Amino acid sequence: MIRHSRAFDLILLEELKEKEKEVKVVEVLKPEPVKEVDHIDNTTDTIKYETTLLNIDGKGTLKEFTVISDSEDLRLKVWLNKKLVLNKTMSEIIASAKYISEISAIAYNGKYIFSIKDIKYKDGMKIVAVPSTETSIEVFKSYREVVS
Repeated sequence: MIRHSRAFDLILLEELKEKEKEVKVVEVLKPEPVKEVDHIDNTTDTIKYETTLLNIDGKGTLKEFTVISDSEDLRLKVWLNKKLVLNKTMSEIIASAKYISEISAIAYNGKYIFSIKDIKYKDGMKIVAVPSTETSIEVFKSYREVVS
């Protein structure tokens, strides 16, 4: 049996305390788990004036957003991360949709359909409809919001 001194015990005790401090520091710096909340909504309305259809703050993913309107003159404005990225009428969107992979838009049986899918945002997203005259719309939205 090898004997050791009291000083050796104190050194081992100090090393143990240092390791405990390291563990506590790591626990404090460890980020909280991220929660994601799914939202799904479907509405039908008649609008006469500029109307906000979607307004999300923070971070997340727009899984799907679809507008069905009976007016080709309905103007849609889309802000992504606080930057205006789209400001066109339904007929203008339909004409250019074939060149933009995230957008699909068609005219079908007197209805005008606009849809975007799988858009990630870091600083919010907003979609506003601006009708030229009273128009009926149907809106479907599905998004996943990151909640901290």
